[in-house]
Amino acid sequence: MRCVALTASLVAAGFTLPPVSAQELKEIEISKVTVRGEFHPEAGKSYLMVESRNRRPLIRFVRLAEDTQDASNVFPLGYIEIPRDNRFANAADVSLWLFEVPAGNYAFSTISWQYLPQDIDCACMGSVRFTVEPEKVTAVRVESAILDAQGQQIETGNRANGRGEQDAFAMRGIAVGHPTSGQWKGRVAASAIEPARFVPMPELPNWFGNQINRVMPIPAVFRYERERMIDLRD
Repeated sequence: MRCVALTASLVAAGFTLPPVSAQELKEIEISKVTVRGEFHPEAGKSYLMVESRNRRPLIRFVRLAEDTQDASNVFPLGYIEIPRDNRFANAADVSLWLFEVPAGNYAFSTISWQYLPQDIDCACMGSVRFTVEPEKVTAVRVESAILDAQGQQIETGNRANGRGEQDAFAMRGIAVGHPTSGQWKGRVAASAIEPARFVPMPELPNWFGNQINRVMPIPAVFRYERERMIDLRD
């Protein structure tokens, strides 16, 4: 296992780091997939499928240069934004988006809540990156994690049942993983689905100047020991 220190004391204190200059961080154009019947990737094109139980979130991923390895060596090429609407499918409290995106490496950056559009969590104190490959549908799930007083996840999504708004501000993290709802079945060819292969990133620049948060532990990928991210990959 590998350990990497995080400066996560700022999280507990509730501070927001000043934004890293985003003058050169441009939005990358992406195209919504619309198709009748079952979707099959086109030759030479790559796709990102995102699932979330947040209601109408705004989710950003930053595209990284190929030689990006860790927090001390982050080279952004731009960012993509998964819009609140333009969903590929939705049912009950789950939404699914499917977009054609440039192939390459992407780091999860931010997610917003529905009711407070400026209330955006940045995974700058612990995130993950993954690769979007040609002729595949890379699948990822991103949503808010509601926490108890001990920091354990007890709910998913942006509805903190039985909690007040102040609790929701103070007691949430970010859950990242693979889609679990199965909404894609019958809509996307199973042979095309590629669950994202996550790589831990102990720090991420706060490009958009949002409030500090971090991705919750992912089994077999990483866990935390207080402010330290422990890489669990073989």
